[in-house]
Amino acid sequence: MKKRKKNLEVEHASAMSNGIKFYSQRQKGYMAVSTVDENEKIKVQWCNKREYIKEKKLADKMYDIKEMLFYTLCLMPICILFANVWEWFMRNHNAKDGACFFLVWFPITLLLGFFDGYFVRRKKERNFFKYHAAEHMACNAYKALQRVPTINEIREYSRFNYSCGTNITTEIIIIFPLMSLAAKIYYFYNWPPIALVIMTSVINISYLVLERYGYLNFLQYFTTEKPDKIELLVAIEGLKMWEEKEKIDFPPSSPNDFS
Repeated sequence: MKKRKKNLEVEHASAMSNGIKFYSQRQKGYMAVSTVDENEKIKVQWCNKREYIKEKKLADKMYDIKEMLFYTLCLMPICILFANVWEWFMRNHNAKDGACFFLVWFPITLLLGFFDGYFVRRKKERNFFKYHAAEHMACNAYKALQRVPTINEIREYSRFNYSCGTNITTEIIIIFPLMSLAAKIYYFYNWPPIALVIMTSVINISYLVLERYGYLNFLQYFTTEKPDKIELLVAIEGLKMWEEKEKIDFPPSSPNDFS
């Protein structure tokens, strides 16, 4: 039997347009799904990913497919433009300049794609940003309190979280250009290879420290929005289910075993 962690912590959760999913660490593949309907009635279920997908209505599945295709079409022109400009640059410059060009302009392209998707999603799914914030607040509160927070307690915690997936975009748009700058300095001054190793190590370590202490959460200002009471209640109810099931040592043979 695997040794338990000293403290429970929500390591993986994700927001939806109508709720939040809290993923189990001890019962692999299972999650607590907390959603709300049009009448603001909260529903919480414990299931694995496959069964959750099977239970989704056909209309919801079609909506997910349409959303994915829509975002792909929005990003395609930006990606095509980047690919063509890079190809032109490579034909007229050497490989070193081409690598530096990629390290600088790929993050810029990614950032343009980020804001493209952001404005489209904000127009269509404003609630998603509130659930995203509620998800972060629930995770931060549980980590600090080591229990499910009350509605008043959860409001005191930040809507930003250093482990948010949004920070992957932040990492690319910061580290790639700095890597390019380090390479340029290395080649310009003809320094020994160890200098490049030291510069890249300093860049990466500095980034990790700044990220850990919440100094690089600026993109989360765009991907989260101050939640209302209903989004916070959805997060709390999902967290209750997650905590209850996470304290069980062994995974169930099926979700019905918990009924």
